[in-house]
Amino acid sequence: MVEQNTISASSKEKNRIRRKGLAWTWQLATNEFQIDQKALKIACEIEKDIKTIEDFVLLFSQQDKETLVNLLKSAHEGNSPSPVKVSLGQNEFAMTACIVSATMLNKDVAAGYLQFLNVLPPQEELSSIASQFFENAHHGLLVTDQDTKIITCNAYFENSSGYKLSELVGQKTNIFNAKKHSSEFFDQFWHKLSNENYWSGLILSRTKSNKIVPQELSIQRIVTRSKNVYYVGMTKNLSKKLYRLAGKEHGGIELLTQLPSDSDYKEKVKQMFDNLPQNNGLMVLCFSPELDATIEHEVRKKIASALSSLPDNFTTAGYLGGNAFSICIYYKRSASRPHSLSIYETIKAVFHLIRSEVDNDIYDVLSRSTIGTSVVGLDSNGSATLVSHALQAMYEKHSHNNNNICFYNRALHDKVKKRETLEQLTIECIKNSNVEVFFQPIISSENWQIKKFEALCRFRDTEGNILDTQKIIKIAEDLNMISDLDLVMAEKSISSRQLLAEIFGKSVEITINISLASSKPLKKLFADLCLILDKYSEEIPFITIELTESSYFNSEDTDADLLFELRTKGVQIAIDDFGTGYSSFAYLKDGNFDLLKIDREFVNGITVGSHNYYIAKMITNLAHTLGVQVVAEGVETLQEIVILKELKVDLLQGFYFSKPKPLEELTPYSGYAKKLSDLQGSCSSDTSELFIYPPTLSAENNLAEVKEIFDNTNYIALPVINDKTCVGFVSKEIFNFHSSPSVGTDTETAQDYRLLSKPVSAMMDSRITRVHRTINSGEIHEKIRNNYSFPWIVIDDDGHYVAIIDNNSIISYLNDL
Repeated sequence: MVEQNTISASSKEKNRIRRKGLAWTWQLATNEFQIDQKALKIACEIEKDIKTIEDFVLLFSQQDKETLVNLLKSAHEGNSPSPVKVSLGQNEFAMTACIVSATMLNKDVAAGYLQFLNVLPPQEELSSIASQFFENAHHGLLVTDQDTKIITCNAYFENSSGYKLSELVGQKTNIFNAKKHSSEFFDQFWHKLSNENYWSGLILSRTKSNKIVPQELSIQRIVTRSKNVYYVGMTKNLSKKLYRLAGKEHGGIELLTQLPSDSDYKEKVKQMFDNLPQNNGLMVLCFSPELDATIEHEVRKKIASALSSLPDNFTTAGYLGGNAFSICIYYKRSASRPHSLSIYETIKAVFHLIRSEVDNDIYDVLSRSTIGTSVVGLDSNGSATLVSHALQAMYEKHSHNNNNICFYNRALHDKVKKRETLEQLTIECIKNSNVEVFFQPIISSENWQIKKFEALCRFRDTEGNILDTQKIIKIAEDLNMISDLDLVMAEKSISSRQLLAEIFGKSVEITINISLASSKPLKKLFADLCLILDKYSEEIPFITIELTESSYFNSEDTDADLLFELRTKGVQIAIDDFGTGYSSFAYLKDGNFDLLKIDREFVNGITVGSHNYYIAKMITNLAHTLGVQVVAEGVETLQEIVILKELKVDLLQGFYFSKPKPLEELTPYSGYAKKLSDLQGSCSSDTSELFIYPPTLSAENNLAEVKEIFDNTNYIALPVINDKTCVGFVSKEIFNFHSSPSVGTDTETAQDYRLLSKPVSAMMDSRITRVHRTINSGEIHEKIRNNYSFPWIVIDDDGHYVAIIDNNSIISYLNDL
């Protein structure tokens, strides 16, 4: 009893000292360090006497010593340093967290305070706290050494993994490897753990019974003072919270289904195609069962489990998202059996195996699903299109009867017939030079005059209807006739240059396209082109040859001298679709080009401060530095033109000015006077500073995408656009009304999670105040007096969306008046 009372009294005294803290002084001249020695020994169980500053500093770890020395040095230099947090004690098992402050009382005396951060309970209570934390009922705890050999775990982890502690001690943690995640996943896992000392995320883990369970895992890497490394893991079994896993991907695996996700599955399909056994066929099935929303996650997991159980020697399964599953299957082919029968019986056999793994209700759902089927040799000659063809067959129900197995090649029949017709038409048009030339103007942004025309090919069917140009060009490439087409177009367009000059001035230029996506040697192609140029030598100063960038750069090293010869003749060379190839900048520096065209991809919907804005700005500045002019193609709106003009883009081309037209429909400057007036009005408008250009939405966007924009920008309203027309908007108030504040928090529910998929069309406000882009100050004040609600939607003459005016921009505008 006496011993127990002594221990209790000692603990109380220790806690009293720790609550109060200890003051200290240091005589710099004599190096004498003064502190309440007795109190320090009681508080920190320190046995040695502390007489000098060195004695005091030695009480801390190496890292903390440096921190403490820097504190004292700073105080000695006359500063007022902030107190530092350090750990004090004689060994790693008796460390005490504390805060040390320091100041100079005078030039010879330093003083400070040692404030303890933790007041320890009695030893038996501390043991009880640690024991209860370790044996908590809601998280698993696992401790390993630096080689991931297990040292101990708690009961929750034993129950979750199915192992007893006695079975785990000494084992490495790879016994839990579900073999679902890729090697890249674990490379990133260990890289983060090694560099940042922790990792946290979702992972699939294998139990003793070989069951794969999803877990929330946090790992902390701990390095002791003696440099020993330990790993402490905290786990949470998510098997009963499946909604949190839906759509989540880690290391190539969709975590709910535990099947390979889209890209990894397609890679597995490619591997099966590459290793296709002799006398075997390969097909891909896709199906998307309609599931009850209240149990969809559980059912989806059961379906995935059944697919995972299929023999891996002739099948592989994947999850493509959107509730779509897919199976890639080998099947036996035999000359003695109809091909279609072999395919059908294999599909039936696979679904018989699936039926043995699921209950009747789930199989009934599967049996009602449309099964899209793509077969190598019937509708695909490689692995790249197998999955997409099967999905297309599934969604379009390519079946002529009530059978739910829909083959892609049922619809392919008509497509093949149409393809054959188009191929014959293409061959005849090119051989007979029966190709029409349409011209699209390219406008100078300096004086808004037509600088040149691009010559573009057009084809008509037997009834005189214009066909899909890109489709015909692709066919010409497949037939290895693209170079023949280019040469036909070159001669027809160059011979028309004089007629263009009569209408648009003698200096008007033409641009012709030359594709290098041909088996024809580049030297031969350019030799044939030079024959045409020599025939029309007087037109050479007005000709630009436009090369498709990616094709050119594939052969640049050996054929750059051919370009040099063309430029020596006086022909200008342009790069088409600049920025879409990998070698753009590397080869621009060689000086083989006079112009480059910024692809429509970077022009479409460009706004100030957007990614496309900075890309266009960078390309333009770089080109001008190298003496190359810049053409922006695909310009369709006034907003795009104003911004591109500000970026000093030299030339503009697109539907805003004119669609491509045949020569006989071209008129001098037709319609451009109005366009020029619009541009000048836009550039000089005093109210243009009102306009803001937030990201636009479509009706198909969802709440999650709206949340992403509002979380990462300062916009307060987002317009909803359909075919260039604003049909509504989503404000922050509307977003907050339809969202749940618990999304992403510990109180998140499955209902909260599903809210994020709500479409914009279900929550947007279609009550719109529209104003013309030429709005003036008087109109602004009138609308404010009449309480027109914000945002106002800015439109052009055609009613197309231009920008918005919101509360913030109007306040800024009025303040500047």
